[in-house]
Amino acid sequence: MFIKFFDSLRAKGLRVTLGEWLTLQEALDKGLCGSSLTQFYYVARMILVKSETDFDKYDMAFEECFKAAQKETEVGAQMLRWLDKSDMMELAHEEARNHLNQMEDIHVDKEQVEETESTVQELVLLEETLSPTEADETVMGLTPDGPLLPSVEGVEAEYSDPIPDYLRPGMQHSVVLQLQERLMMLGFMDADEPTDLYG
Repeated sequence: MFIKFFDSLRAKGLRVTLGEWLTLQEALDKGLCGSSLTQFYYVARMILVKSETDFDKYDMAFEECFKAAQKETEVGAQMLRWLDKSDMMELAHEEARNHLNQMEDIHVDKEQVEETESTVQELVLLEETLSPTEADETVMGLTPDGPLLPSVEGVEAEYSDPIPDYLRPGMQHSVVLQLQERLMMLGFMDADEPTDLYG
């Protein structure tokens, strides 16, 4: 394309020297014109035209070579419309707001997890400080001997035999009789009358 421009300039009567042409190439290499055809027009005219009387010859050669690219303002307007991303910016702001909302939800969940972790740590500390029997009653889990039930402490009754620490299936005791009566009263036991047999 530039060779055609060089030939067109010489055909129109401009005496462009090889040194001037190389100076124009150096200006292009250094980016003095940017990507603008208008800037190229003025830089090339400044380097290649020696007299104001030759401006018309230069303009005819320039138009002959670059007439297809003369629509720069139209292309520029299209580029500006394409670069105007106001819709995209609004979408990006909305995504950022959604992300912040999600981060707040995660922050709340993190607080709940931290509360749960502190409760678990308190239970572990409590279990470590209690004796094995007290820990079993607090945790209410299963042991190799069978399921654990709540302690019978606080049950007021006179007993001839000692109150067992744990109730296991098949045990008979007056405490079981009181427990069954209470369960029937609360509607958790369907039997007609309580027995003193556990399980």
